[in-house]
Amino acid sequence: MKKLTLTLLLFSLISTNAFAEWTKVGTNEDGDYYMDLQTIQNEGNKVLAFILGYKVKVWVLNDYKFGHIYINGMNYFSDEIHYEYDCEEKTYQVFNTKSFAGHMGSGSLIGSVIASVSIYNSGTEEIVPGSINEIRFKKVCEKKREK
Repeated sequence: MKKLTLTLLLFSLISTNAFAEWTKVGTNEDGDYYMDLQTIQNEGNKVLAFILGYKVKVWVLNDYKFGHIYINGMNYFSDEIHYEYDCEEKTYQVFNTKSFAGHMGSGSLIGSVIASVSIYNSGTEEIVPGSINEIRFKKVCEKKREK
């Protein structure tokens, strides 16, 4: 049973992109930014997204025009990030990230960080006006209100 659970967890971490329906929500000089809006609507799929109270969890994808350098020294051109947005408090928190060698979550997995054991777990962050996170925040909280 432990092997099955571990296998399912690893599969969900590696293959999110295979099931995602990425919707472009923004662009700037660094790249293009996407969300899987379908996961917000699918309350039953707790691997990809779920809604509890005023908090909304969702996977996002950042597709960079230029490579970024990962902590292991390798270049990556896209990453998928699992966010939780608090619609009442206007904050967000990162749960985990996956960085890929190719664009749009393609290519080899360069690295993966789970926030509970990483530098990302600094608690919640406020939404910065005019940022890509503000755009994402508005989209997920708008979808939550539609439910």
